[in-house]
Amino acid sequence: MISVTFAGLLFWTWRSWPDVLIDFGRELYVPWQLASGKTLYADIAYFNGPLSPYINTLAFKLFGVGLSTLIWTNVAVLMAIVLSLYAAVRGMSDDVTAAIACTVFLPLFAFQNGGGSYNYIAPYSHEMTHGILLALAALLALQRWRGERSLWWVALSGIIVGLECLTKPEILLAGSSAAGLALAAHMWNRRFTRRRIASGVFAFTSGALVVPSAVFALLAVRMPAATAWRGITSAWPGAVVLEVSRLRFYTHRLGVDTPAINLVRMLLSTAILAGTFASVMAIAWVTKRGRAVALVVFVVVAIGASALAAGELWLEFSRCLPVVVVVIAIGAIVHLGRNRGDPRPVTVLAFSALSLVLLGKMLLNARLYNYGFVLAMPATILLATLLFGWIPSWLGCRGKNSSVFRRASTALLAGLLFFHLGAIARANHVKRFQVGGGRDAFRADGRGLFVQQALDWLRSSSHRSLAVLPEGVMINYLARLENPTPYVNFMPPELILFGEEKMVGAFRAHPPDVILVVHKDTTEYGLPLFGKDYGRDLFRWIADNYRVVRVFGEPPLRKQTRFGIAVLGRRDPQAPVAHQ
Repeated sequence: MISVTFAGLLFWTWRSWPDVLIDFGRELYVPWQLASGKTLYADIAYFNGPLSPYINTLAFKLFGVGLSTLIWTNVAVLMAIVLSLYAAVRGMSDDVTAAIACTVFLPLFAFQNGGGSYNYIAPYSHEMTHGILLALAALLALQRWRGERSLWWVALSGIIVGLECLTKPEILLAGSSAAGLALAAHMWNRRFTRRRIASGVFAFTSGALVVPSAVFALLAVRMPAATAWRGITSAWPGAVVLEVSRLRFYTHRLGVDTPAINLVRMLLSTAILAGTFASVMAIAWVTKRGRAVALVVFVVVAIGASALAAGELWLEFSRCLPVVVVVIAIGAIVHLGRNRGDPRPVTVLAFSALSLVLLGKMLLNARLYNYGFVLAMPATILLATLLFGWIPSWLGCRGKNSSVFRRASTALLAGLLFFHLGAIARANHVKRFQVGGGRDAFRADGRGLFVQQALDWLRSSSHRSLAVLPEGVMINYLARLENPTPYVNFMPPELILFGEEKMVGAFRAHPPDVILVVHKDTTEYGLPLFGKDYGRDLFRWIADNYRVVRVFGEPPLRKQTRFGIAVLGRRDPQAPVAHQ
């Protein structure tokens, strides 16, 4: 069932995963530049850890530069994630529930192909997909240690957590919290002596420190130690700088822009889910085993689930996930206290910690789409395990009609999948323009038509360097034209983190042969247009030194305009660039 679902979704969504301009171009451009001899942080401004860029660079060096290389590398990563999820859920429940959970994961999270590259084949940030695999691997290593009692598994788990240090802060916080809690719970569960506790903690922390220390040493060989240290810790300023965290984009995703409303929605979503399944449990409790009652319940809940899906109300369903995870964690703690020695609640507790910390980035606005493709995934897997494994098993052990509950859960899942598969179908229909060619070809929406026109123009010219603003480094990659400055994107977070003054200085020192200005409405950040609401100094420098020579589509960066790309050439290619 899992392999058929995987293969079917891969075929159905083939090469529709990347967004033509948003995010994923960075995931191609940076490893291409590193494979060409540049160094992260010294030559390329980057605000995440170095693990993922260098993994993708290695893939490019081994199998050639191309989108196809990343596609198949990420298919392998996704297969490893599916196997890890299966092993984790089986450790918490049973094989059937593990198979259902993995089958739920694939269409809901792995193969989304809407805007923004929020999927596992062309993720907006490989740190997220690589990081979730590392978090699961760290838990599985401790689960293996529980069986074999060798401290090498503890050290391995620590090493994996050390690798998480090289991704993103939310991944490190979630993965280390889950692994640390699992380590402590296993020690308590097995009544370790103080000496064994000290040995386990030493093995774990030693493993966790060795990887970032080694990477820092390697980076320090190629750049000043201060630059290497900033590179290792580069993801943290974005997580703690108030000016970035206060951008509307992040406050909305966290849900603190309207906290009272979002809290009410969370509680309402929780009440609806709890009320629905409490009613089904009551029916299962008082009825005898039989297909007739189960069929009736299935039909009734299926109708309700279909109505939920048709009205897109399922988008609100995911708001209950933080409450669900807290309830499951409390249940695991109670079960662990009553059944000391049982390993399953330890895994449940650790998985709950992983889920809850990841949900922290969208605590009051939890959702399955957008960042939720990773952040909400473990919590959704926990909910699926509850509905398809733990509750039916609990009912069955008491001689109750567990088939009623399973069919009700199946009906809810069917409604959810019905809507989500419809969303994938709509995205497939919109993405009908081919961009790029050969190993780099993929399908895009209407913006792809103008991107391809710009690419054709660039290939017919003799330009050797290019900058795309405020976002669109995918064009650099597809045209194989480097940006002569260290900067990749020029969106509000990047301007805050790297400094607009430094960006202007980089353009003065190394002006690109040609600049593309791409229409991008950034209202979601509270700053609608580049050059008017943010990036004014950089835009002014460009206007002083470049002129429009071609426009594809409509003129960009105007209110209520449709998509377009403006090509800007040097006003006088032979003259020095004007300084302000």
